[in-house]
Amino acid sequence: VSNVKAHICNDSLEQVIEVEDTVTARLEFASGITGVFYATNGSFMNSTPIFEVVFEQGTALYQNRTLWVNGQAVAVDDAPEVGKAYWGSGHARLLKRYYDEQHYFTVKDAENTMETMFAMYDSAQHGGRKTMV
Repeated sequence: VSNVKAHICNDSLEQVIEVEDTVTARLEFASGITGVFYATNGSFMNSTPIFEVVFEQGTALYQNRTLWVNGQAVAVDDAPEVGKAYWGSGHARLLKRYYDEQHYFTVKDAENTMETMFAMYDSAQHGGRKTMV
Protein backbone atom coordinates (compact mmCIF):
# COMPACT_ATOMS: atom_id res chain seq x y z
CA VAL A 1 0.00 0.00 0.00
CA SER A 2 1.45 3.38 -0.99
CA ASN A 3 -1.44 5.78 -0.21
CA VAL A 4 -4.48 5.60 2.07
CA LYS A 5 -7.57 7.76 2.42
CA ALA A 6 -9.85 6.60 5.22
CA HIS A 7 -12.91 7.47 7.26
CA ILE A 8 -13.36 5.93 10.70
CA CYS A 9 -16.41 6.53 12.85
CA ASN A 10 -18.67 5.30 15.61
CA ASP A 11 -22.15 5.72 14.17
CA SER A 12 -23.97 2.50 14.93
CA LEU A 13 -22.71 1.71 18.43
CA GLU A 14 -22.15 5.23 19.71
CA GLN A 15 -23.94 4.62 23.03
CA VAL A 16 -22.54 1.08 23.40
CA ILE A 17 -18.77 1.25 22.80
CA GLU A 18 -16.18 4.02 23.10
CA VAL A 19 -14.20 3.17 19.96
CA GLU A 20 -14.95 3.21 16.26
CA ASP A 21 -17.37 0.71 14.78
CA THR A 22 -16.86 1.32 11.05
CA VAL A 23 -13.94 2.01 8.70
CA THR A 24 -13.88 2.68 4.97
CA ALA A 25 -10.64 3.18 3.12
CA ARG A 26 -9.35 3.67 -0.39
CA LEU A 27 -5.99 1.95 -0.75
CA GLU A 28 -3.59 2.76 -3.57
CA PHE A 29 -0.85 0.23 -4.19
CA ALA A 30 2.59 1.01 -5.59
CA SER A 31 1.62 -0.93 -8.73
CA GLY A 32 -1.17 1.58 -9.45
CA ILE A 33 -3.99 -0.76 -8.41
CA THR A 34 -6.72 0.69 -6.22
CA GLY A 35 -8.47 -1.21 -3.45
CA VAL A 36 -11.48 -0.46 -1.28
CA PHE A 37 -11.72 -1.71 2.30
CA TYR A 38 -14.89 -1.65 4.40
CA ALA A 39 -15.43 -3.20 7.81
CA THR A 40 -18.02 -2.72 10.52
CA ASN A 41 -19.07 -4.34 13.72
CA GLY A 42 -22.17 -2.16 13.78
CA SER A 43 -24.31 -4.60 11.83
CA PHE A 44 -27.37 -6.04 13.53
CA MET A 45 -26.60 -9.50 12.15
CA ASN A 46 -23.56 -11.79 12.13
CA SER A 47 -22.62 -11.52 8.47
CA THR A 48 -19.86 -13.60 6.98
CA PRO A 49 -16.87 -11.74 5.52
CA ILE A 50 -16.92 -10.96 1.82
CA PHE A 51 -13.71 -10.57 -0.16
CA GLU A 52 -13.97 -9.49 -3.78
CA VAL A 53 -11.15 -8.84 -6.24
CA VAL A 54 -12.00 -7.42 -9.64
CA PHE A 55 -9.49 -7.93 -12.44
CA GLU A 56 -9.54 -6.69 -16.03
CA GLN A 57 -10.80 -10.04 -17.27
CA GLY A 58 -12.59 -11.54 -14.31
CA THR A 59 -13.71 -11.44 -10.70
CA ALA A 60 -12.85 -13.56 -7.68
CA LEU A 61 -15.30 -13.55 -4.78
CA TYR A 62 -15.12 -15.34 -1.42
CA GLN A 63 -18.43 -15.42 0.42
CA ASN A 64 -20.19 -17.95 2.65
CA ARG A 65 -17.11 -20.20 2.71
CA THR A 66 -17.11 -20.52 -1.10
CA LEU A 67 -14.63 -19.13 -3.63
CA TRP A 68 -16.24 -18.01 -6.88
CA VAL A 69 -14.28 -17.13 -10.02
CA ASN A 70 -16.26 -15.47 -12.78
CA GLY A 71 -19.51 -16.74 -11.28
CA GLN A 72 -18.39 -20.36 -10.96
CA ALA A 73 -17.81 -22.00 -7.57
CA VAL A 74 -14.23 -23.32 -7.62
CA ALA A 75 -13.57 -24.18 -3.95
CA VAL A 76 -15.41 -24.61 -0.67
CA ASP A 77 -13.83 -24.11 2.74
CA ASP A 78 -14.87 -27.31 4.45
CA ALA A 79 -12.60 -26.92 7.48
CA PRO A 80 -14.51 -27.30 10.72
CA GLU A 81 -15.67 -24.04 12.21
CA VAL A 82 -14.31 -22.95 15.54
CA GLY A 83 -16.41 -20.28 17.20
CA LYS A 84 -18.78 -18.15 15.17
CA ALA A 85 -19.14 -18.97 11.48
CA TYR A 86 -17.98 -15.53 10.36
CA TRP A 87 -14.66 -15.97 12.18
CA GLY A 88 -13.64 -18.56 9.63
CA SER A 89 -11.19 -21.34 10.36
CA GLY A 90 -7.97 -19.34 10.00
CA HIS A 91 -7.47 -18.78 13.72
CA ALA A 92 -7.58 -22.51 14.45
CA ARG A 93 -4.88 -23.15 11.82
CA LEU A 94 -2.66 -20.37 13.20
CA LEU A 95 -2.99 -21.69 16.74
CA LYS A 96 -2.20 -25.22 15.56
CA ARG A 97 0.95 -23.96 13.81
CA TYR A 98 1.95 -22.11 16.96
CA TYR A 99 1.50 -24.99 19.40
CA ASP A 100 2.08 -28.10 17.27
CA GLU A 101 4.70 -26.86 14.83
CA GLN A 102 6.29 -24.20 17.04
CA HIS A 103 5.87 -21.66 14.26
CA TYR A 104 6.19 -18.35 16.08
CA PHE A 105 5.12 -15.02 14.66
CA THR A 106 6.95 -11.78 15.23
CA VAL A 107 6.01 -8.13 15.00
CA LYS A 108 7.78 -8.13 11.63
CA ASP A 109 5.13 -10.56 10.32
CA ALA A 110 2.42 -7.95 10.93
CA GLU A 111 4.43 -4.85 10.03
CA ASN A 112 2.79 -4.07 6.66
CA THR A 113 -0.70 -4.59 8.06
CA MET A 114 -0.02 -2.42 11.10
CA GLU A 115 1.51 0.37 9.00
CA THR A 116 -1.57 0.36 6.78
CA MET A 117 -3.89 0.47 9.80
CA PHE A 118 -1.93 3.37 11.35
CA ALA A 119 -2.12 5.22 8.03
CA MET A 120 -5.91 4.70 8.03
CA TYR A 121 -6.17 6.21 11.52
CA ASP A 122 -3.92 9.13 10.54
CA SER A 123 -5.91 9.84 7.38
CA ALA A 124 -9.21 9.70 9.24
CA GLN A 125 -7.99 11.91 12.08
CA HIS A 126 -6.28 14.58 9.99
CA GLY A 127 -8.25 14.30 6.76
CA GLY A 128 -6.86 13.76 3.33
CA ARG A 129 -4.60 11.13 1.92
CA LYS A 130 -1.78 9.55 3.91
CA THR A 131 1.31 8.57 1.92
CA MET A 132 3.07 5.47 3.17
CA VAL A 133 6.85 5.39 3.55
